[in-house]
Amino acid sequence: MRKSSGRKNDDWFARGEALEARGDFAAAEAVYRSAAADGRCSDGTADFLLGRMLHERLGRAAEAEVALRRAIESGRVDAGADLGILMQTQGRIQEAEAAYRMTVDAGWPPGWGFLANVLSKQPGREDEAEAACWNAIENGSFDAWISLGDTLAQVPGREVDAENAFYHAINAGKTAGWTGVGLLLARQPGREADAEQAIRQPGGSGPRRHQACRRRLRRGGRARGVLSPSGCRRRPVRMV
Repeated sequence: MRKSSGRKNDDWFARGEALEARGDFAAAEAVYRSAAADGRCSDGTADFLLGRMLHERLGRAAEAEVALRRAIESGRVDAGADLGILMQTQGRIQEAEAAYRMTVDAGWPPGWGFLANVLSKQPGREDEAEAACWNAIENGSFDAWISLGDTLAQVPGREVDAENAFYHAINAGKTAGWTGVGLLLARQPGREADAEQAIRQPGGSGPRRHQACRRRLRRGGRARGVLSPSGCRRRPVRMV
């Protein structure tokens, strides 16, 4: 869950987050709704917290969307990222992209990371995705190295660049990058041993992509080996 900002000294905020943290979601919902309705919170934060809780904790997506849209209208531009995530999980990709672009256009730099992620999953939009990834990276997003790797892995001839991007993510502590390495190497003849070792790393066997990597390894034959230690020290050079 992304942290919200700024309201730690407000009584409704402290009570709402405390109730949510201990699992009393009905009481937290009442606090957030009351703060939004009676004027104690006019900047959209209460609706933002309400929408995020309704979506992430309670699965009430339709109500969450209404709350997040109210938050955006009240000035919580970052609620656009949560709205985009909600839409993306529902397969509403173009709407999610629009929500992320709104955050960027409104001057919220972290929005580049969300935009990079959604673009990286759309074949044929690699140039746009790469540009968004670099903007996200320049604004401090380490996760964007994974999106960059995913993007470049789809471009013939950029396998080395993709691999380096994944290693950069890993070196920054984003161990999900090992899955990207494993999937990438599993497609390259003669590198099955490295691929197998990559997906055995902590974070390298995420449930959504692990089986895809395993299938590729089975098709190519599973070899045994050790991933080169030098791989962990690779640093990508910005590609132009």
